Amino acid sequence: MGDINLSEDKNEILGDLDHLNSFVGLAKAFAKDRKIKKLLTSIQNDLFVIQANIAAPENVLNLPENIALHRIIALQQETHEVERSLKKIRNFILPEGNIVACIMHCVRTTARQVERKISNYLTTPTNVAMYLDRVACLMFALARQINQRSGLLERPPDYVHRTHERSKKWAKSQTRKTSIS
Repeated sequence: MGDINLSEDKNEILGDLDHLNSFVGLAKAFAKDRKIKKLLTSIQNDLFVIQANIAAPENVLNLPENIALHRIIALQQETHEVERSLKKIRNFILPEGNIVACIMHCVRTTARQVERKISNYLTTPTNVAMYLDRVACLMFALARQINQRSGLLERPPDYVHRTHERSKKWAKSQTRKTSIS
């Protein structure tokens, strides 16, 4: 992955990846579930592999193996496992709820930002954008799962038609639920 466009600033993408990794660390600090913590640690290690490959000069031979397809598949399988426990969504939902879920949404959106930028930095296609896409999808699923486990209902944006009863039920559940995942 030493194929960086010479016209692009390598430091910007490395900073974006570091920003993403820091948010993953924040999510891990607040998460209580051991499986989630372990998963977040593996993502942090993968992000360092990506950074090492981007930062390395072309003459460095001892780089960690770049993100392989099996890591992307593993994240996709994990996402599907989490989604099996969730209701299907029919519309957008507000990125809110429990603090850990909100941090997962921050990780998700930061991963999406880096995913959009990375293709402009690399001159040859890699698995990195696909990996970041899978990270974002997993964070969305985890945020939903954490809120569900906390007893928090998902809420669509106001433009989505809701009945008065559903709005009242959601507001009541928010005042009763204050626990962190």
